[in-house]
Amino acid sequence: MAKVPQNINAIRQLLAGEHKIQTRKTFTVPGEQTNDKHEVGDTWAEYNTDGSVKCYWTQKNGYRMKSGRDPETQKVFDELRESIKTQNTYFNCEPDCHTLYGNKNDPDHKSFKFNGYSKLDEKFLRKFNKCADCQFRFETKMKLNGTFAQYERDRMLNEAESFFKDADIEFKKVITELANNDGINFVNRHGEVEKWESDHIDTAQMQSEYNQYKEIALNRIREYGEHI
Repeated sequence: MAKVPQNINAIRQLLAGEHKIQTRKTFTVPGEQTNDKHEVGDTWAEYNTDGSVKCYWTQKNGYRMKSGRDPETQKVFDELRESIKTQNTYFNCEPDCHTLYGNKNDPDHKSFKFNGYSKLDEKFLRKFNKCADCQFRFETKMKLNGTFAQYERDRMLNEAESFFKDADIEFKKVITELANNDGINFVNRHGEVEKWESDHIDTAQMQSEYNQYKEIALNRIREYGEHI
C-alpha cells in the first residue's frame, strides 16, 4: 500500500478532531498570570474570567511572545503550509530532481539528505517554477539538441507580451485623462507636484508612437532566434 503523505494525515486528523493538538490535556489554570517564571520554549494560555482562552504566550530568550493561536496548533499549520507550498510551487522540476533526491551516482538516495531550497532556487522558482539545478539541466539538454534558441526567443516574447499587456492598461488611463482635458498630476524628482495640461498634447500621436514602439520591440524579439 502506498504511504500516505504526512501532511495529508495531519489534515485528516485535524478535520476529525483527532490530532494531538486537539486531544492533548491542558494543565493551565484559568487566571494564571503571565509574570510567572517560565523556561525558554514554554507555552501557556491566559484565560478570561469566564474560563475562555484570552491568548497564548511563548517564553523566548529574554522576552515573551503573545499569540491568538495555540503555538502547537500554529506549528502544525506552518508545517502544512510549507509542505503544500513546496509541493505546489516547484511543479516544473524534473522527475529525478537532484535538489530533492540527490543525483544518479546515489540511486538509492542513502547518503543524500534534503536540506531545503537555496536562495538561488527561490529566484528560479519565481521565474521558472523550478529549482536552479533542474533549470540548468533543462537548458543544457536544449543546447545539446539545438532547440535552446527557439526556447529563449519564446520565453523573451512571452515576457514582453506580458509587460505590454500591463503597459497597455496604464497607457490607456493616461490617454483617457488627457482626452477628458483633466491633465495629469505627478510628483517630480524634487518632490514638487507638476501638471501636464492636455490642451497642447496630441493624444492621437502619442497613441500612434506607443503602438509603433510596441510593435518594433516585439518584432525584434521574434527575429532574435533567426540570427543566433
